[in-house]
Amino acid sequence: MKPDSNNPPRVRPGYWFLPRQFGLGATPATWQGWATIVSFVVLVICVDRSIDDPADKACTALLLGVPFIVLVWLKTDGGWGWHWPWRS
Repeated sequence: MKPDSNNPPRVRPGYWFLPRQFGLGATPATWQGWATIVSFVVLVICVDRSIDDPADKACTALLLGVPFIVLVWLKTDGGWGWHWPWRS
């Protein structure tokens, strides 16, 4: 079943993201999902500007990135998996 641009897919209550139509991952579907993405990007930019040592930057990025990915995975309606657009 192909998505209809006039009727975007709905996300169930408690979930902020929907699985991507093609590939692996998720896309924000609610304002909470978008707020999560924007907050993460702002946090990474602040860390990048405040830490000089590349090793410390990498370590901090890992410490921030793993919980972010776990949160997105937990808040994705339908879970993650490889999706092909031409398969139902």
